[in-house]
Amino acid sequence: GAGWAPALATLRAELPAFTAELAEHLIGEETELQPVGRKHVPIDVQKEVMRKIFEMTPATVLADFFPWVVGNMPLTGQRVKFCRCWLWAVPERAQQIGAWLALGLDAPTWARLTAQVPEIVPRGAPGWKKYG
Repeated sequence: GAGWAPALATLRAELPAFTAELAEHLIGEETELQPVGRKHVPIDVQKEVMRKIFEMTPATVLADFFPWVVGNMPLTGQRVKFCRCWLWAVPERAQQIGAWLALGLDAPTWARLTAQVPEIVPRGAPGWKKYG
């Protein structure tokens, strides 16, 4: 009721500035930080680091991690890029990653993702194909 009115008014007043600053921060990361890694860390090293992370992290953690990250990305292109990066690092785990995502994402997000990254569809699930 009325007890929420001051908090809601504060949120409405501060949210536009917050989202503008967040957008500026994220764009800055994209334009300023990503090129540093691309320039100074060879792709094979990046893949090896990701493979080691995958191997060292318990499956129970990864099963929560993948859907949480993908589900919180605002754009389908970001979700696709995230998944493809993991598939470059651990291609033999594509269907395992897909199973975690299928269980943790809403149906529309899963459908949009698998339309662009069909190799993550778990064996026997709708949309799975024996050969790529």
